[in-house]
Amino acid sequence: MRTIEETRKRWDVLFSDNDTPSDLRAALQSEQGGNLCNDGLRSVCWKAFLLFDGLDKNEWAPKLEESRDAYRALRDHFLKYIEHPDDLESTVDPLADDEQSPWQTLRHDETLRTEILQDVDRCLQENYFFQEPDTKSKLTNILFVYSKLNPDVGYRQGMHELLAPILWAVDRDSVKPHPGGHDANKDKSEGLMLDLLDAQFVEHDSFTLFLSVMQTARIYYEHGETRSANGQMDVIPIVDRCHYLHKEALAVIDHELAEHLEAVDVLPQIFLTRWMRLLVGREFPFDDVLTMWDLLFAHGLRSDLVDFTCIAMLLRIRWQLLTADYTTALTLLLRYPSPQPHTPQTFVHDALYLEQNPTADRGSFIISKYSGRPPDSKFRNPPGTRPTRKAFLWEDFKKRSESNSPAGSPARNSPKSLESLFQDVSQGIQRRTEIWGVAKAVRGAVTEARKNMQTMHFEPNMRPGSSRPVSAASASDIQSTAASARLETKINILEQRNQALATILREALNDLDSKLANIKDLDSDTNIAVKQALVKAESVQMSN
Repeated sequence: MRTIEETRKRWDVLFSDNDTPSDLRAALQSEQGGNLCNDGLRSVCWKAFLLFDGLDKNEWAPKLEESRDAYRALRDHFLKYIEHPDDLESTVDPLADDEQSPWQTLRHDETLRTEILQDVDRCLQENYFFQEPDTKSKLTNILFVYSKLNPDVGYRQGMHELLAPILWAVDRDSVKPHPGGHDANKDKSEGLMLDLLDAQFVEHDSFTLFLSVMQTARIYYEHGETRSANGQMDVIPIVDRCHYLHKEALAVIDHELAEHLEAVDVLPQIFLTRWMRLLVGREFPFDDVLTMWDLLFAHGLRSDLVDFTCIAMLLRIRWQLLTADYTTALTLLLRYPSPQPHTPQTFVHDALYLEQNPTADRGSFIISKYSGRPPDSKFRNPPGTRPTRKAFLWEDFKKRSESNSPAGSPARNSPKSLESLFQDVSQGIQRRTEIWGVAKAVRGAVTEARKNMQTMHFEPNMRPGSSRPVSAASASDIQSTAASARLETKINILEQRNQALATILREALNDLDSKLANIKDLDSDTNIAVKQALVKAESVQMSN
């Protein structure tokens, strides 16, 4: 929290020549304006970019007041019985196992808050601000209200790290109003400043900004598998997007790098899940992340821009990755090297350049720009690659995926129907077993089962209960069906095993992290090695 005098100086830095969000955006993008948000008031910039875009300056305070009233009402509603459980009046037996019972809802809410608080307690432990009880309370309240407001997404691990920088920026810029009040008519500029930065509404404003960020970032947290209209099992959204970035976008911009990452078996979801969910919040120092967010927010935080920021990061270290084996590549991707002497903001500038026209030529330009070494031209547009064009984006990928899905519903007893059924069972476990080292075994079993299914023969006029002589072909059918049943059983066992391992892993990570924080006499090399191991384990947990 700053003094009003210091805040006024920073306010003047922002608005000496800028009156609208567009002016602030243009100033930030200029060569001299890279530190505009840092030298001015970052939270005001973020509010202007994410909340006030297109609004006249006179509308800013009323807009914020509406959002504060809305959050106050939501918090009062969702926290009413959490804070005052004795006020809950119900004739339902508190011990009844009834999901519709208000007591059961209260227990679920308490469990959810406990889960959120566990992550909040581990958030940015090196920064004292995030260890203060008041900060933890604000983080927990905001995440709880968001999860209740969005039950389809709920709370997911990583959201606390997305909220933390927002709360930091809003709290750091906040000011206490004059004890005797302020005459806004005497100085409208200062009145607006005090309204936007009122310390009483740090939690309210942080929630509103977080809500705006999550309008884009929620696609990285959506989870579960849903059955589409044609009966196929849709993949987990974040896994699908990681596949798009690696197999499609990167393959067009740098085909050689995409091929190498696939050859060394680096699964894109292991590192891209964290990069996207946290908006690269763990890849760079905290202050550098804030400056990257300045630019991302200035451009409205579009998911396509996040995609190309990830691509730009891959291009920056492409030469190191091309010579790396699996372990070295994964270490580079999970412990991203410092971009010095360049600032992290350059990743966003490169992303904007790629987004305009994502081509191999533009990728080559970026690679040469930072390394002085262009890629070999023979790898830039190999035979069979998709023609590049400006609109080659996520929406195109989704449309192609949907158009390639089977349109019809096959006969119930046809081989195709059985294979679809088997895919439904195996598809989810196959994706989840990628990171546990059993994927190749499952893929091999799936391939073998499909071969068996292709040899099955069905007679369309046969009905259940009818009899016919058992021929060699029918014996083969029985054997194949039995093999499929055994394989399905094995997959179910693997599913149960992975769920148990995921639970154990989460508990172990919490224990290890808390123990490490309390150990003071570790030498530097050991400390780095332990933290690196934790990072890899956490990436597995987040990908699950």
